Amino acid sequence: MRAIGTMRWLAVGAMAGMLALGCTKAEETTGPAAATDVQGNDGTGGGTGNDVVAPTDKGGPGIDTPKPPDTGTQTDTAKTDTGTPPAPDGKLGSPCAKDEECAGFVANAEPGKQMAFCFGGFCTARCNSGGTAIPGACSNVSAADIFSTTNWGCPKDYVICMPNAEETKNIACELDADCVALGYTTATCGIGVPSGKHLVGMCLPKNDRKAGGAACKAELDCQSLICLGSSATADGICAGFCKKNADCASGNLCEGVGFLTDSTTQIPGAWGGFCIPNQGSLTYCTKQATCPKGEVCSTSIEPSSLDAQFFCITGVSGGKDVGAPCTKGGDCYSGICQPTEIKDNTIAKGFCTQNCQKDPADCGADMRCGQLLLHENGTADKVTDDVLTGYCVFGKKGDPCVTDVEWCGNEMSCVLANDKDLFGTCAETPGCTIDGECDDKIACTVDKCNQGKCDHSGIADATCYIGSTCYKDGDPDPKNACASCDAAKTKAAWSSKIDGATCDDADACTEKDGCKSGKCEGQAKDCNDKNTCTEDKCKAGACEYAPINETLVCDDGSKCTDGEVCTKGQCLGAAKSCDDKNACTLDACDPATGTCKNDATNEGGDCNDGLFCTTGETCQGGTCKGGGATCKNDAAFPCKEATCSEDPAACGTKNINEGGACSDADACTKDDKCTAGTCAGTGKSCNDNNPCTVDGCDAQGNCTNVAGNEGASCNDEKACTENDKCLAGTCKGTDKVCADTNTCTADSCDATSGQCKHDPTNEAQACTDGDLCTENDLCTGGSCLGAKKSCSDGKDCTDDVCTGGNCTNPNKTPGTQCSDGNACTSGETCAGNSCQGGVSKACSDNKECTDDVCNPSDGVCSNPTSLNDTPCNDGDLCTAGDVCTGGVCTATVATKSCDDSSTCTNDSCDTATGLCKNVSNGTCKTYAADAQPIFSKYCGGCHTGGGSGSHNIGTTYADTQKNSYNCSGKTKGACALDRINDGSMPTFANCSNTFTGGCPSQAERDTLKAWIDQGQKP
Repeated sequence: MRAIGTMRWLAVGAMAGMLALGCTKAEETTGPAAATDVQGNDGTGGGTGNDVVAPTDKGGPGIDTPKPPDTGTQTDTAKTDTGTPPAPDGKLGSPCAKDEECAGFVANAEPGKQMAFCFGGFCTARCNSGGTAIPGACSNVSAADIFSTTNWGCPKDYVICMPNAEETKNIACELDADCVALGYTTATCGIGVPSGKHLVGMCLPKNDRKAGGAACKAELDCQSLICLGSSATADGICAGFCKKNADCASGNLCEGVGFLTDSTTQIPGAWGGFCIPNQGSLTYCTKQATCPKGEVCSTSIEPSSLDAQFFCITGVSGGKDVGAPCTKGGDCYSGICQPTEIKDNTIAKGFCTQNCQKDPADCGADMRCGQLLLHENGTADKVTDDVLTGYCVFGKKGDPCVTDVEWCGNEMSCVLANDKDLFGTCAETPGCTIDGECDDKIACTVDKCNQGKCDHSGIADATCYIGSTCYKDGDPDPKNACASCDAAKTKAAWSSKIDGATCDDADACTEKDGCKSGKCEGQAKDCNDKNTCTEDKCKAGACEYAPINETLVCDDGSKCTDGEVCTKGQCLGAAKSCDDKNACTLDACDPATGTCKNDATNEGGDCNDGLFCTTGETCQGGTCKGGGATCKNDAAFPCKEATCSEDPAACGTKNINEGGACSDADACTKDDKCTAGTCAGTGKSCNDNNPCTVDGCDAQGNCTNVAGNEGASCNDEKACTENDKCLAGTCKGTDKVCADTNTCTADSCDATSGQCKHDPTNEAQACTDGDLCTENDLCTGGSCLGAKKSCSDGKDCTDDVCTGGNCTNPNKTPGTQCSDGNACTSGETCAGNSCQGGVSKACSDNKECTDDVCNPSDGVCSNPTSLNDTPCNDGDLCTAGDVCTGGVCTATVATKSCDDSSTCTNDSCDTATGLCKNVSNGTCKTYAADAQPIFSKYCGGCHTGGGSGSHNIGTTYADTQKNSYNCSGKTKGACALDRINDGSMPTFANCSNTFTGGCPSQAERDTLKAWIDQGQKP
């Protein structure tokens, strides 16, 4: 047994159609692998889409050679619409599903050397190989180009031909807006290529493909060439790039595609995201209870910030609740199935779960909120500050588990049976007491027991621990001759050797190999053969010359050839024609001048004068002469005479001796005569009407009827025979078999109809029906019937099965609906051989003073009156002491007191909120209308503003001010009035100074006093 150590789980969101051939910064990169989704391959990673793992880049190393500066111009060549799409031909832009469909593809090509392949649903080709540009590579565009009107080029970012591209110009993008900045105003950012910690795309022409959010079946349907979630039975969604939700249209969320974790810092970074339309209200939620009915609170990771955000989306119709068993996301209301057993890459067992933050109330009974995914910004160091993203999981001792990170509770760990298991069981965590109990069987780690926990972080002196393997100081990197273990520099990674150190780059096509910046590099071997019709390259140390520039015009140096072009690596042309069409001359081309010579030859030899009606001509002094007739009479056709024609050149015949006697040389005919050029007579009849004889006429004209057609089908005219065949000249059949092996019938054949008859017999006599699970078998109406053997054990959750006469009672599948015999419950399911669970029938009449009762025998609800004095709530928040009296909820304290002891207000209680309302009745003085104008007139802003610009004059003096001006215990308003009356305000005594407006009148002083006495209303 072993316990899973603490690990970081990273979420993988929705993506399909990820392709991995591409370069950034003029180099091809290898696409990093995505982290495994903790939800398994259930199609619900994070509850929003298909789980994916990024593919591995198949591109090899290669450096783009800079091209001349971009002119800034680009011309699209329009094609004529014929109404019928051209058939795929494997050229650039031709639609494809696999590499083999593309012209130039080579099976089993060396890594990074493949010249043509299928990329994003269309064919493309390498336009840069080993840092060298391939001239003309991007000109072979298909008539079936799926990009319609677009240029093809070799962009700066990639080493393959791309549409809408110009040489040395970038097409890499992360948003649609990037394409506009690059000069592609009618392009969209599409495809998806992992590059470092980002997801980059390329600018593609939109044409008439669908925009983001539209339904799609395949990548080629979408402007971005990315169709997410499509299947044989359901449409997908065209997706566009985004970094944050603000990049997407209303009703769309920016879903993170995947997350990478740096192996040294453990800091995750997002690849990128796609705008995904989501059903539901998209209300921001903190727990399931805040979402509208029919929706579920699901997490969404925004890729730009890695913040976990929760939104209400539509739940799965008919899906099961959290904690119920499942085998796929669609089984669950939340759309998320947590696996506990996986077979053949599918979920064999699992349970329904849903997103949660911290509150276990969001989860089912006996479950906990396990923090399994990203925290805010990918960290877990500020638990009190971060919003945590997790799943509802089981966590008691003995429950299934995946990892012990906040999964198993009460200081338990997730313990596996062996190292190959994915799932384990929550069990108590055994602690260590001495270092010896912590041996991890790794020779170079220093194993310590620290406070009951094993620590394996230390690495022994003069050793390195790289990729789960121990190495000694100086040991070479088995994959890189220019790196070795240098413990003085680092123990966790390979260290580069000094530049110039001897090495072997394992490439027979390089020379003078040496280390440079940690890599072994050599000089390329020279294989130039100076032939414009070959591509010169080195393979396994030997130079090879592959044909190129096929059909390109060249010169072979001969004056007796014309139209030379490159053909399979050679410059070949057609020999100059000097043929004068005369067999009696010798035709030749003079290589010195290129002129033709035609000298007499073949004297007396056979030739042809060009006339069809002569034959046997011979050469005579350079001319073809003589010959006899070509067309001759044929003795086999006594009624025709030969003719000959030069125009058209052909032999023919004409009919002769019409109606005259002749002989057709056939003894089995008579009265032979010429008719329309044919000699024919009347045939002699020898038919004996027997299908089992062969009728004929011999050479002497005698009739013959010989037995034949042996074994051929025939008809002996008897209804109760079958398979009639010819035997020695006679048609015979075998008697039809009507026996049915049934002892309860009498079998015979009807001689008239040929049909089998099975009349009932042995009625009520014992028989055997061959079924061990029946008994007391008897003949009944021509059939042997028995009574079915009873195997019932009286349990609703077992199947009663008879096999070979033996009874068994296996348990029904867990979750099968059943009945526990209580009419007041429903939805019970089988667990083992018993019927459990079920939801109690709701019998509430929504009345406080009645009891809600269900009769378990018939399920009938009743609502009898509750006992008097039972506490209740009459719904009026202004009453108290509510109790049931005669079935009615009655308050014992009739009205809540809201009297504020002021004659300036009308006092009442709000029955809906229970809050007191004290509304001014208009009879009292207020600060704003009555007091403030007087204070402002005589006391200045410092006093009326309380020294801070706010309405503070009505408050009580601070402790430090209570003794000032005898104001202790008074409000500021009352003290201010005293100071006005005694002349200390305004600043100069006895109101003699008029700088602030003079002294207040008696009426003004009475107004201030009334305001103070009435409670200094605001």
